[in-house]
Order: sequence, then C-alpha cells, then structure tokens
Amino acid sequence: MSTSLRVHGRRFWFFFFLFIVLFAAALGFYLWTALRPRPLQPSALRALRSTPDLQVLKEPWGYLFRPKGPLRGGFIFYPAARVDERAYAPILRQITQAHYLVADFWMPFGEPLLGPERASQALALNPKLPWAIGGQGAGGVAAAEFARQHPKAIRALVLWASLPQGSLRELQIPTLALYGTRDGLIPLSIARAQRSKLPPQAKLRFLPGIDHAGFGDYGEQSGDLPETIAKRRGWKEIAQATVGFLETVLK
Repeated sequence: MSTSLRVHGRRFWFFFFLFIVLFAAALGFYLWTALRPRPLQPSALRALRSTPDLQVLKEPWGYLFRPKGPLRGGFIFYPAARVDERAYAPILRQITQAHYLVADFWMPFGEPLLGPERASQALALNPKLPWAIGGQGAGGVAAAEFARQHPKAIRALVLWASLPQGSLRELQIPTLALYGTRDGLIPLSIARAQRSKLPPQAKLRFLPGIDHAGFGDYGEQSGDLPETIAKRRGWKEIAQATVGFLETVLK
C-alpha cells in the first residue's frame, strides 16, 4: 500500500470517529435539554416541609402528604411532562389540609405516559380508602388511562389543564376538568370543543386569570398567556375547586 493511500485511510477513520463523537455529543445534549424538568420555584420547596398538622414523607415513588386526624379519602396526582412533581406541593398541600391523603408521583424521564401504572403503589397504602386520581397536561392523560384500567379502585378523575387523548365517554366515574382562562396552550375554544370526549357526567370549570403554568409552581411556560391573578390566589382557587369536587364524590 502506498504512503498516499495510508495517509488517506488514516484521515478517513479520523474524520469518521470524529463525526461519531460529535453526533453522540449532540444527541446527548438534545436529550438532556428535551428531558430536563422545568425549573422548580423556592415556594414549592417550602411547601414540602412537615408541620404538626401535616406530614410530608419522601417515598421511592414521590411524596406522600398525610394530614393529622381522620382521612376523608385519597388523591393520586401525576405531574405534567418535564415538570418536577414537587412543583405541585403548594396546591396539593392545601388539598391535604382538607383531610385527604395525597400521593404526588415522579415519572420516568419526566414523562407521565411512561408510568401510568405507578398509582398502584399509592392504592396499596390504604386499599379501603376511597381514591381519586388526577394530573396536569400529559399527567391527566396518564391518570385517565389508569382510571380506565382500574374502574373498581378509582372513584373519580380530576384533570388540570389537560385534554383527553381519545374518547373517555365509556369512563363511568365522576370527572372534573379545570382550565384557566389565560391558558395559552389550551385556549377556551379548544377546551370546550373537547368536552364531547370527556365522560358524560364530567364537570368543566374555567378559573379566571389562571394560565397553564399556574397549575403548578415551575415558572413561566413558552406559549402561555400572562396571568391576571396572583399566583397564590390561583393555587387556592384550584385547591378549593378540587376539594369541593372530592367532597362530593368520595363520601
């Protein structure tokens, strides 16, 4: 083999392996960016603190909010895609204060559709407790799927800023769908148009001033509209609407 061919051969393999390394680095950076959860806000971390009347427990599957005293029911919650489950602590804490056991789940790679069956771990904590399940965005889709697969274990479904994936008409359980009037990702027209896909007995509520990201505490979200209500006031509205529904369906 001539010297010229050997040189060209070395160059070929050098640039070939260089391309492989650069491609792997670019793919890794893309996946890290795409799967990275949205930034958690400090107020969410403060809501994870235990008090004499409310215990917050770190579990292998997420967080358990346990109130002091008798329980009125249980509420399982799935986060939206790429949202840290802790971002919902300010709202879930208020639901717990109404004497509901709340299980807040983390999801594999931040994608709820990869872990729809995780709620089974919460049901095992207290099988005799009446349970509802809910979630935001894709978390609501995964929660609806779990409710569909476990009709005897789940009494009710709660959707926060979540559109059904396919028809839920055959799901014969009480359902509450909450949307914010400032949601830029799910405009009111789309939310109303999707009403026909929800269970026949589903209740829709539109909460004034709340945007899509207002259903959690993870900062602003691209494509959203500016909220016209104070963040904490919005969280209180969401918690009150959810508790009012649970009080009706988990008797």
